[in-house]
This record gives sequence, structure tokens and C-alpha cells, in this order.
Amino acid sequence: MKFSATPAFRGHLHRAVLTVSGNAGDILLTTSSDPEVGFAAAASTTIPSSQIQVQHTQGTGTNLTVPVKVNFDSPLTVSATQSNALDLEFDLAHPAFLVGHVPVGAGATVWAVNFDGPVRRRTRHELARLVLRHTYGDVTAVSSDQSSITITKEFPTEPAADPETAVAGSQSLQISADSTNGTIFYDLDAKTRTVIDNFSSEGSLTGKYVRIAARYQQDGTWSPCAFGRAATSTTCG
Repeated sequence: MKFSATPAFRGHLHRAVLTVSGNAGDILLTTSSDPEVGFAAAASTTIPSSQIQVQHTQGTGTNLTVPVKVNFDSPLTVSATQSNALDLEFDLAHPAFLVGHVPVGAGATVWAVNFDGPVRRRTRHELARLVLRHTYGDVTAVSSDQSSITITKEFPTEPAADPETAVAGSQSLQISADSTNGTIFYDLDAKTRTVIDNFSSEGSLTGKYVRIAARYQQDGTWSPCAFGRAATSTTCG
């Protein structure tokens, strides 16, 4: 769920209170096409609203609502008179979200729906903070402006074989050198370590086997912080 609001103040918000419908008739519960053996309802069955109980409701009759408090892991910064977005989601895997109860004396299973806890702010982490798992492959091309290379990924044989062998994949990746901070380049053949901001000095890379430690950039592209020719051992600093 995405919300946008224009507050009359600016500052930091630490939680939000949502009001959602608490009427059982507004909730649709449908079983999967292949439920586990002994499940309380048949496959692809819609649960009757009479078997749904929404917890912590307010109001009467068919005008029931539920106030849902959502605490933020980190403050939401808002600006006065400007639209501010808040991204929330229902954690369907939360153990308290949907619980089945068998009434005393037998009878149809009653499903309790609890919004207090399963609703959370959806965190969007900074992509540039992530260091990806090392990638292996063969260099197939160096770009005309020498700012990037293209590799074909390779994967280890599974199950493991002795000696270890690689399996060529079909996925091609474009890897750009970090033109701002530089990329550490290790050459196992020459036993050298240099810092490069493009591949102009590495014209012989095509056809070479490489190991790459890369980060996502703001635009979603990959930029290596460490780069090894001939699969040298590399780390990101």
C-alpha cells in the first residue's frame, strides 16, 4: 500500500495509525489449489464471512473498523506543504495475521484475522550499500568507450566434481568501471594490483576469465569495487 499526504508541518514521524475496514464481508479468504492433508477446507474454497472474525474492531453492525498502529524502524522525514510518500505492506507470513480456531464442541473452523502486527512499513534499502556475491565469467567484449566490459556468467558444476569445473551460462552482464572512486584490478598473470577508472589499459581482457566483486549503482547498473583477472582472490574495501 502506498500513501501520500501533505502535512501542515515538517519534521520526523515515528509511527502511523491506519483505519481499515473490520467487516468480515469485506475480507476474501480463499484456500490454495493444493492445501495440506487435513486442512480445514477443501481446495480453492472461499471461506464464508460467517467463519471470519476480525480482531480489535470498533463500531457496530456493518460499520466496523480497525485502528492499526504501525511503528517505523526509522523516522519518516516529512516536509510541510509537500507530498510525502509512505509505503506499507501486509506481512502475510506473520504468525498472528491469520489463525484458525475450532469452536468448543466441534463445528466449522473460525478464522481470526489480526491486523495488529502484520502491517509494517516497507523498507527500501539503498541499493548502493549492497555488496553482491562474487560473480565469475568470461569477458566477451570491451565497450568502444572502454568504460565497461561484457561477461558471460559461469557457474560451478553441481553436484561438486573433482576436479572442480565450471558450467557456462547464457546470461550476459555489463560491468562498468567506477569512474569516480576507482576499481581495484588484480592481474594474476602479472601479479599486479592497480586502480582503474576505465578499461583503456586492459585491452587484452577479451576472452579472459574474471572474478568480480561489484555494487549496485543508483541507476541499477553494476560497478566493481574489486576485479580479478584469471579468478584471483579479491575483496571489497
